[in-house]
Amino acid sequence: MIKQIENLSDNIPGFEFSGEVSANDYEKVIFPAIEKRSKLKSKIRIICHFTDKTTISLEAMWDDTLVGIKHCFNWEKIAVVSDIAWLNHTFKAMGFLMQGHLRTYSNNEIQKAMIWLKEN
Repeated sequence: MIKQIENLSDNIPGFEFSGEVSANDYEKVIFPAIEKRSKLKSKIRIICHFTDKTTISLEAMWDDTLVGIKHCFNWEKIAVVSDIAWLNHTFKAMGFLMQGHLRTYSNNEIQKAMIWLKEN
C-alpha cells in the first residue's frame, strides 16, 4: 500500500510505502501526484518512506521505473527513507541514472531527509 504523507511542504510530495505495494498503488497514488507536481514546477523533489514490512511486486517495480524514466529530467532531489538494506543499495546503485540528486536515509533520519529536501 502507498499513501501520501500529509502535512509536507506543497513543493515536496511524500509517500509512505507499507505492506504489499502493487502497480495499482502506483497508478492511483504516485502517478497522479507526480503528474500534478510536474505541471506546477519543472523540478521535482520527493520523499519516499518505506516501512520495515514493505514488499514490492514486480509490476510495481516496473511502474517505478516508468515514472522515473518519464520524468528523468525533472527530478531535482529524491530522499529514500528505509531500513531495508537491499532497497537502499538498489536506489544507490541506480541513482547515477537519474538527473537529480538521490540520497538514502534510515528510518530514524526522516527529519534529516526533510531538511535536505528543503535546502537550495
